[in-house]
Amino acid sequence: DDHNFHLAIAKAAGSAVYLHLMSVLGDVLEQMFEFHRYHLYAGSQGDLTFTRQHRAIAQAIRARDGDTAAAAMAAHLKTVLSRYAEPDGGQDDGRDDGTQANGVGDTGAATRRIAT
Repeated sequence: DDHNFHLAIAKAAGSAVYLHLMSVLGDVLEQMFEFHRYHLYAGSQGDLTFTRQHRAIAQAIRARDGDTAAAAMAAHLKTVLSRYAEPDGGQDDGRDDGTQANGVGDTGAATRRIAT
């Protein structure tokens, strides 16, 4: 699930702050991940989007390619955050037509660090 995926990245990053936040805020973060996953990105297109993005992040980390891992994480975060910029607040309208936003941002330093 999303929470376990992000917790594994926090552990691999070796960042005490990141891991502490993931641990202390675990319940809140799990609810947040669930909201993003099942409300903002409901449907099979959301499943596909998140699966592809998580796979790209994991593959880059496995390959120890920090720049690609950071770009993949940035794309994943931008996908989620972009829904909040929509006029309806990112509420999924039930369509399953692949209209979710994607892109690459400039975040992902922790992901870059664990991949290198």
